[in-house]
This record gives sequence, structure tokens and C-alpha cells, in this order.
Amino acid sequence: MITDLIKIQGIGAFAADTLTKNGFKTVQSIASATISSLSAVNGFGEARAAKVIAAAKALAKPNARKTRVKAPAKAAPKPVARKSRVKAPAKTAATKAAVAKDLAEKKKAEAKAEKKKAKAKAEKKEAKAKAKKKKAKAEKKKAKTKAAKKKAKAKAKKKKSKKK
Repeated sequence: MITDLIKIQGIGAFAADTLTKNGFKTVQSIASATISSLSAVNGFGEARAAKVIAAAKALAKPNARKTRVKAPAKAAPKPVARKSRVKAPAKTAATKAAVAKDLAEKKKAEAKAEKKKAKAKAEKKEAKAKAKKKKAKAEKKKAKTKAAKKKAKAKAKKKKSKKK
């Protein structure tokens, strides 16, 4: 029904989407809305709401043209002096849920990355320990071989001295 709402003067694609999300899905629903109910929608002040309602009423008439209808120039009531800017309405439940889901996914990804990092660190530590153990074993074997050679040399020397 967004395409129907775009026919109203003063409503573009973004505004039509916003109105649809806030329950104003047809031209008739906007035509029968009050200024206060329409101005509660984010992006609609009292002046804009009055112009849009007037344009929707003109479009909703049975013999209305099928093209965009301009709102009357002086349809808006006198603006009320504002002391401060109107705050945007609170985030919708769907938006809050989407934000919470994104946050949960981000935390999950961070936890996964941290776990992967810890695993890599443990594997590196294990590889170092294994290399150290292998080096110690090689040095021990080298020392044994050296001792065996020395012993064999001494034995050969002893044998040689006995023959003489």
C-alpha cells in the first residue's frame, strides 16, 4: 500500500514506509487520522500532519483525481511555540531486537576469535615444548655417542698397549 500513500502530496517513499510501520497503511487511514496521532509519527510535526491529512482527505473522496493532490496552503493551525525540540519516539521493539541480535552476534564473534587466539597460543607453546624436548633428546644421544666413542678409543688404546 506504500504506492497508494506516495500519491498523497507531501509523502515520499521514506515517509510512506514510516507511516506504514506506524499503522497508517491506506490513504483512508491517514484521511481519518487526527493531527495529534499523525504528528506522533517520527518526522511529522503538527503543520506537516495537517497538510498531509488534508491532502489525503482530498484524495480519498470518491470522485478524486488519481494523481497527486496538493494540500491547501493554509490548512495548518497556528504553530504552537515550542520550548525545546520534540524528542524522537523510543525505538520500536523490532529495532531493539535487531540491535540486541547484532550485539549478541558481535559478542559471539569476539568470543570465537578470542578462543581461536587462545588455541593458537596453546599450540605454539606446545610446539616450543616439543622442540625443546627433541633438542634435549638429541643432545643426550650425542653425549652418549661421544661417551661410547671415547670408551671405544680407550679400549682400543688399552688393547694396543697390551700387544706391545
